[in-house]
Amino acid sequence: MYDEPYPTVEEVAEDLADIIPLFSEAYSQTLQEYSRLRKEEAGLFARSSKRTVAGILHDLLWSSFSARVADLPNVTVINEEPVHQVDVGLHYQIRIKRHGLNERIRFYPTRAAMEFWAPARGTFPALRGCSLAFGYLWDPDLRAPTAPVISLQDGREGAVWMIRLVQDDAAVRGFSFEHVPPALPD
Repeated sequence: MYDEPYPTVEEVAEDLADIIPLFSEAYSQTLQEYSRLRKEEAGLFARSSKRTVAGILHDLLWSSFSARVADLPNVTVINEEPVHQVDVGLHYQIRIKRHGLNERIRFYPTRAAMEFWAPARGTFPALRGCSLAFGYLWDPDLRAPTAPVISLQDGREGAVWMIRLVQDDAAVRGFSFEHVPPALPD
């Protein structure tokens, strides 16, 4: 387990080597379903708010991802409104989130959300938990996801780091990643 307050990208990629490819598959399936829905229900999508579209994408991605990981050892899927979360062992908690181009995610600042997205928890490194956002970069102009991403968020402060997943059949795990450079302040 990691010694610093936050795990590195490399530590997360190694620890979640069985989970990340399944997320990448879920993202690909979600894109296909989203594309089909936008064609078949063009009028509905044209009239819908960004929040409604984001909700549809979230539900598509959540259902695909949670179904893929549900039977893995050391994985617990929590699907009890309003919480949709995947726990991996004692260390990682994953939620599906839309990421802005500035690397930020949005959430209502409820007590549960603030606790979930708080900085690394636990005094001892072996007991420290880490909350990750698996999701996608959202382009508000296109009203569409542009890339699958994983980020480690520090509460309301934004991303500690964020990576863009790249399908790479030549890679040992079937994926590689690109670091997303930190967003500059406005």
